[in-house]
Amino acid sequence: MGVWGLLSTITMCSPPIGQRMSFEPSRLPEKLLLPKEDRTVLIVDGHAWAYHIFQRSGNCWWTGGDLRSLDAAATKWVTELRAAGVEPRFVFDGMVPAMKAATALKRGQENARKIEGVLKEIRLRQGQAPDTSEFALPVGTIPGLCEVLLREGVACVRARYEADCDVAAECALHSALGVLSNDSDFLCMSVPMLPLSEMTLDAGVFRAVVYAPEEVAKALGLPKERLPHLACMVGNDHINRDRLANFHETLAPLSSNKRSSVVIRAVAKLLASTGADPDAELGEEEDRELVRQMYSEEDRHGGDAEVEDALVTEFREARTHYSTEDG
Repeated sequence: MGVWGLLSTITMCSPPIGQRMSFEPSRLPEKLLLPKEDRTVLIVDGHAWAYHIFQRSGNCWWTGGDLRSLDAAATKWVTELRAAGVEPRFVFDGMVPAMKAATALKRGQENARKIEGVLKEIRLRQGQAPDTSEFALPVGTIPGLCEVLLREGVACVRARYEADCDVAAECALHSALGVLSNDSDFLCMSVPMLPLSEMTLDAGVFRAVVYAPEEVAKALGLPKERLPHLACMVGNDHINRDRLANFHETLAPLSSNKRSSVVIRAVAKLLASTGADPDAELGEEEDRELVRQMYSEEDRHGGDAEVEDALVTEFREARTHYSTEDG
């Protein structure tokens, strides 16, 4: 999910580019919280959090999970976060947009494969729990978690389609610290991101690392406005990286160590040298030249004008995903 390899690339930067932050319980008398208006607002990517909280609740996903223990885990998480002076606002995805239908179908098929494999193993083990690292979020988990959050008085927003634009709007509207997620797409939308993978919440102490889009772009040697180009050339939910395999092979051989980071930095270098002014917005001609580098002549059907025009249009439309204006 997100931009291929971007999250691992920025977390490995030396010196670190993320800002470490810690929020601890207030010194108010026990059981008293900071007034809601005085708490730091944190936007939470609802779907990413659902995966996170389910996996840490001790539930067996292949049985559908125990909603009571999931309720307890979610309630505890919200209570401890508020005790640290942080107020969460959740944003959940809605319907699948047409542009991502193929990606959503592929993910659904992958989940079906995981479930089928686990059921086969359970039958072979005569009912014993399977030995698997696979995971698929059980049906009904997200509606159940939404009920818990609403009961606790937590704001929940359901987007019409994908929630990315709604997350960006919520961050701006509430002057939020950023979005808690593992989806690096947010960085390309100028939204500060706090990776769930680097977050801890224990005994009311909330610790996280905040990655600012400006610092990410600076570390890659790019203006922030070109991060959407980077996402589309590296591979994301809209332009599958499998289609860019030949292009990536010219940048970094398959045998390369930390290959995704090598590809990302090579693409960033290419983008930094594109156009007369590195800070200016790229036009259609620059986009066309980038597309010619992304796809081989065979992929472009020998340079067929209609095929090339379609690829350029796809490239430009994929970039509009990173606009904070929900169209």
